Amino acid sequence: MTSQLFDSQALSNRLETLERQNRNLRAFVVIASLSVTAALLMAQAHPPTRVVEAEEFVVREAGGRPNLVLRSDRGVGSVVLFDSSGKSRAFLTAGKGGNVTLRFVDKDGIERGSLGGDIDGSVRLVMYGERGDLRALYTSSALTYGDSAGMRVALFGTDASFLGKTVTPSLRFQDPDGRLRLLTGMYSSDTPAVVLWNRQGTVAFQAH
Repeated sequence: MTSQLFDSQALSNRLETLERQNRNLRAFVVIASLSVTAALLMAQAHPPTRVVEAEEFVVREAGGRPNLVLRSDRGVGSVVLFDSSGKSRAFLTAGKGGNVTLRFVDKDGIERGSLGGDIDGSVRLVMYGERGDLRALYTSSALTYGDSAGMRVALFGTDASFLGKTVTPSLRFQDPDGRLRLLTGMYSSDTPAVVLWNRQGTVAFQAH
């Protein structure tokens, strides 16, 4: 008799335990379902941001030295690249007028070259010497070469003229003072032309 009572009591306790666990499980499921539903509703109401906006971004290496800077200042966007010593070496800028320029400088901060594009689609390439003097200028209509002092001593292009006649294409040479000393090319009538000037600017020889 005592054994039967004990078995009944144990069975009753076991059933109560199972019912309590079942209630806890149902409560957990309800709470989890509500949490997931709330998260989905919030995600729909506030979609994740895909655009990060700022006036300047600085990309640094682990030691804190800047590698790249993206900046917007008064309508001009620019990108600056730095070398391993932290010196700025390349600059890409987009001006208000639509012109885009890429400039290169050496370790001393002297500009050594630039590549630019104007709003009209024309492109120019400029190279400088160690002192920043002009050494070469390339455009869509002319090639210009400079000496060690930065003077334009040789020009190849399509805009020369002599005695009111257009010489195209033409090759021109100037002295260090900027005076034209030699012009050779073709007139529009397909006639070749060669003109030489002396130091005083007087024509010393011509053939056409």
